[in-house]
Amino acid sequence: MMSGTRLPIRILRYELTVAIGLGCTMLPISTLAQTATPVDDPIKQLQSEIRNVQKHYETEIRNIQKQHESEIRNLQRQLDDLKAAQAAPKPAPIPPTASVAPAPGALAPLQIPPAAGILPPPVQAASPAPPAVTEAKRGGWLGSGIDLTLGGYIEAASIYRTRNETADISSNFNTAIPFPNSPNYYLTELRFSAHQTRLDLLAQGKVGPDTALAGYVESDFQSAPADSNSIESNSYTPRLRQGYATLDRKDLGFHLLGGQVYTLLTMFNHDMTPRQEDIPLTIDGQYVVGFTWTRNPQFRVVKELDEGVSVGFSLESPQALLFNGPNAPLVPTTVSNPGGNHLNPLAQYSTDIAPDMVAKAVFEPAGAITSSMASAA
Repeated sequence: MMSGTRLPIRILRYELTVAIGLGCTMLPISTLAQTATPVDDPIKQLQSEIRNVQKHYETEIRNIQKQHESEIRNLQRQLDDLKAAQAAPKPAPIPPTASVAPAPGALAPLQIPPAAGILPPPVQAASPAPPAVTEAKRGGWLGSGIDLTLGGYIEAASIYRTRNETADISSNFNTAIPFPNSPNYYLTELRFSAHQTRLDLLAQGKVGPDTALAGYVESDFQSAPADSNSIESNSYTPRLRQGYATLDRKDLGFHLLGGQVYTLLTMFNHDMTPRQEDIPLTIDGQYVVGFTWTRNPQFRVVKELDEGVSVGFSLESPQALLFNGPNAPLVPTTVSNPGGNHLNPLAQYSTDIAPDMVAKAVFEPAGAITSSMASAA
């Protein structure tokens, strides 16, 4: 009996335990099922909204692309019509005639409508007038358009002669070299000099694209008036070496010069261009024996015939040096006179009635040494 009563209790305990265990294990499953649904719904909603926005933008892009393609086709069609209208031959203008009424019973003239789809040629609009061009500021000295170039040099030279000439930096190769019958033949000479210190000024300006004007003045201090000496102050006055003006026409190959300059007989480094004379590089102001030169007033014309070929002609102030020697001209022959007004009264000036005429032709082959021919009359 006792055992019979214990069994139900034991079974009840097992059933209770099983019921409680099953309740505990099923509780999390139902709880997860209830909380998962709210989390998945917003994600799906956002993904759906993104897909809708993408589809909307893709549709808009396709519509815009179709619209642009249609506009391009229309513009291309108009361009083709315009080209065809311009290329078509234009009919001759029909002279205006007075309108005549058709005769009774006659057929009215056929009216042809204008062709459609062909655009008339565009009317060229008048281009606006260009704005006023402001004149460029002129350069040069004080805005005058003239370029000034100041040049020169300072020289301190010395010269030694085995025969005494009592001369400055310029030797006298003609009559001043003493012979054995003179005491100076046995005397040497040493002299210092700054008289060849030189100053020059060049002014250049453009009149047009092919026309140029220039002026040049050159001076040194080798002039010796009557009161100059080397005792104390060594005061010697400036003198005019060169002073001239030029006109150059580049388009015509034409060059004009007027003033005091080296004679056209002097050799040149290039063409017959002023300031391009082939001067010997010596300290002696008289250069070397055999060098042909004078600096005298003249009028010169040079014409370029071709590249490297030019001709020149000059009218130069004459001055003859006559050496009488033992055979003096017979009286009353007059060949020279002492200088008068504004000339050196201690110097003799020849009597001349016509200018010296010098003609010269220059040929300069490319890459060769300059060769020139000159003639004088």
